[in-house]
Amino acid sequence: MLLMSVAAFNVVSAQSTSTPAVKDFDGISLGGPFNAIVKLGNEEKVKIEASSEDLSQIVTEVNDRMLTIKWKNSSKMWKSPSQKITIYITAKKLNDLTVSGSGNLKVEDQLNAEDMDIVVSGSGNLSTQINAKSLNSKISGSGSIDISGSAARAEVYISGSGNFKGSSLKTKSTTAKVSGSGEVRIQTDEELDAAVTGSGNVIYSGSATKISAKTSGSGKIKKVS
Repeated sequence: MLLMSVAAFNVVSAQSTSTPAVKDFDGISLGGPFNAIVKLGNEEKVKIEASSEDLSQIVTEVNDRMLTIKWKNSSKMWKSPSQKITIYITAKKLNDLTVSGSGNLKVEDQLNAEDMDIVVSGSGNLSTQINAKSLNSKISGSGSIDISGSAARAEVYISGSGNFKGSSLKTKSTTAKVSGSGEVRIQTDEELDAAVTGSGNVIYSGSATKISAKTSGSGKIKKVS
């Protein structure tokens, strides 16, 4: 009985690896309960570690310079995999990051770009450091974006209970709009245009003197040192 139990456990625990061929992308879209670790390098590659069952259901494709990794069946976006799925991605450059569903995406290197787009839809989490002229960021749902670095101009929109953790993101000009119970934290040194509808918050630091603050509901817009 013991031998049979151990054998069964080994079958369940076994993981497989896939290295799909990818090229010519500067954006990543993660669509599923995946854990993605991203770094910059001189080549473009993907390695996926998952159970053989889950691996057979994952699609990897590049369209319009967007690397998309998702379930074959979109209805599985919120379904927990049989085992943890880890995806290692190496890119030459990136200016567009999207997480849909309950996945996690962490970028280990600073991203340099003219225009950076970052979107989280669902309960996923995204972590990155940037150096950009402009940042456009959106959170829909309960997900979070943990971001540091700098952007001359930032636009942040939250619908739901999401969190934009940008206390270490320096900007000159920021637009922050929250609808729901979400929260934006950010630094801005010249201008802030903030609006909160609901119970959310915009918390800012920095030396901005041109401030537009509008609230509807119990939400707050306040400065911290």
